[in-house]
Amino acid sequence: MQFDFKFPKGHTERRGAYRTRVPGLAVVVCGTGHRFNVRDLSATGVAFDVQGADHAVPDGTAVDLMLLETPVLKGVRLELVRRFEERFLACRFRGLTRRQEANLDKLILEVQKRIISLRKANETNVSATVTREYFS
Repeated sequence: MQFDFKFPKGHTERRGAYRTRVPGLAVVVCGTGHRFNVRDLSATGVAFDVQGADHAVPDGTAVDLMLLETPVLKGVRLELVRRFEERFLACRFRGLTRRQEANLDKLILEVQKRIISLRKANETNVSATVTREYFS
């Protein structure tokens, strides 16, 4: 089996890893308890909403990633990569332990599996509908 892959026109390599959205995931700043909803997550970093927050999230801040009320990663240090106006921050993870990396990889993999499962179910439903419409 041969495999060939080409990047689409205009592709830039600014993103270092696959990003995904995880409903219910939040960044909680250690020591303050300030909570921010996560926009997207990757193996290398996280972007989260800060709109309306009256406090800053300084570079090097330690945070916990919480899925609903369950800690996914605890005490992760963030390095600010980009601030998008006053709406959200994009940060890189700094100094993850092996265990933290493994937990993060597992979370992202589970989300990817769920997305694939939902897409397959949707394709099956669409395919069944098309088949019934055209061949009945």
